[in-house]
Amino acid sequence: MTPVEGQDWIFDRFITTANKNVDMFEVNIASNPHLNAEALVLLEEDLTDEEKEVRQKGIFTPKGGLVLKEFDLRRHVISPSSVIPHSWAIYVSIDHGYNNPTAILWHAVSPKGKVVTFHEIYMRKVVIKDYASMIKKFNFMVGIEPMLYIGDPSMSQRNAITGTSALDEYRRHGIPVMAGKR
Repeated sequence: MTPVEGQDWIFDRFITTANKNVDMFEVNIASNPHLNAEALVLLEEDLTDEEKEVRQKGIFTPKGGLVLKEFDLRRHVISPSSVIPHSWAIYVSIDHGYNNPTAILWHAVSPKGKVVTFHEIYMRKVVIKDYASMIKKFNFMVGIEPMLYIGDPSMSQRNAITGTSALDEYRRHGIPVMAGKR
């Protein structure tokens, strides 16, 4: 097996405990006589250093770090003092959760289609009334009125106790969110 999931349960159960009933061999992908050398070179070009350890050498490596390795704070984050031009359309996307975090993102779209995500709320165990209040407060503070609020399609599911949905609740508190398409 190739340990692409990092130091998972297999690592915990068989490697760290030195299980005497299990033999482990780390084999380099280049040792496989059935693989084309040209294909191996192409594979290597697409791998990060961490992925090379796993895919080429079969080494258990811990998972962690950035989701997007190419993320650069200087390049991908604009300063709070930056102003989004008034000619750009503003959209808000909502992926609601309670135990799992709610993510609310503000996006500005230029006339040429460039999208800049410029604000987020990412929290868990907060009720919709409070999220609606945060949304209104930020919009007022920045002086914007979004063209559209779009929500995850699952937000239209009705609660068996109240008969209402997350969409209904946001709307009740003044956020006219629409459900996206499945």
